[in-house]
Amino acid sequence: MPKPNGQQFINLLDEEGRKRSFKALYHGTRAELNEGDELSPEYSTRSDRRLTFATPSLAAAKRFSKDTEGNFGHVYQVEPVDIEDTNATWARPMRYYTPKTTEVVSSKGFRVVKRVFPK
Repeated sequence: MPKPNGQQFINLLDEEGRKRSFKALYHGTRAELNEGDELSPEYSTRSDRRLTFATPSLAAAKRFSKDTEGNFGHVYQVEPVDIEDTNATWARPMRYYTPKTTEVVSSKGFRVVKRVFPK
């Protein structure tokens, strides 16, 4: 699947302005989504509803798909809705997750590329 603008990698800046490259980004959820659906902040289950989250870690996304009883939901490969707007999407260390990994944060959201779990 080609990345935005035909790139092989998704290139973003981190909070300190350094370039970060990712082969893929994932979003874990209990919701059933389809290819092309957009994940936007106003539909976030987080309380502030200003940001949408993804991660390059498939394991982390899978963990975030769990419900309160420990059942896994769905994991989707996603891409930023607006890859060109560097002020809208950035990478940072994931807070409250062990082992340490990265999260990609967007004020504009992500678009579903495909479902990766369960197949």
